[in-house]
Amino acid sequence: NNGTFSICAFNPVVAPPPANDNCTGATSVTVPVSGCNSVAGTITGATMSSQANGCFGTANDDVWYSFVATSAGASININNVAGSTTDLYHSVYAGTCGTPGAALVCSDPNSSTLTGLTIGNTYFVRIFSYGSTSAQTTTFDLCIQATGPCGTPNNQDYCVAPAQLTQFSRL
Repeated sequence: NNGTFSICAFNPVVAPPPANDNCTGATSVTVPVSGCNSVAGTITGATMSSQANGCFGTANDDVWYSFVATSAGASININNVAGSTTDLYHSVYAGTCGTPGAALVCSDPNSSTLTGLTIGNTYFVRIFSYGSTSAQTTTFDLCIQATGPCGTPNNQDYCVAPAQLTQFSRL
């Protein structure tokens, strides 16, 4: 059979990895004294990091964040999840990027609470889709909030969840 045809070859368009694709490029998140500074994030284009995943899920599209503890406790919330999958997973580490150690928390829900943090130490948050399907296009907002007692021994000037006081008249 004779005939004519055309061949078209091209490289598929692949999203570049985000800047925080690896632990060494972790996006720094400021933990305010009260409230939350949401940080927008995505796993679009993310690849697998060299650190072992000691938690469940498949960390083949992980991104990293870091924060410095401002209190002995913190809450992690992943909000406004949208895209090709909404089943995100996160873990938190106290070590370094080279040796992160065992996860302090492994969480399939999009929220977790940490206790026993050392004020002033840096912690790393790893976020990835739970499943093994690659090329996910999920976006989210990350919120890290300080929790725990008010102030520090040297500075009792704030409280994450202050008690409500009622003034009474003296008799």
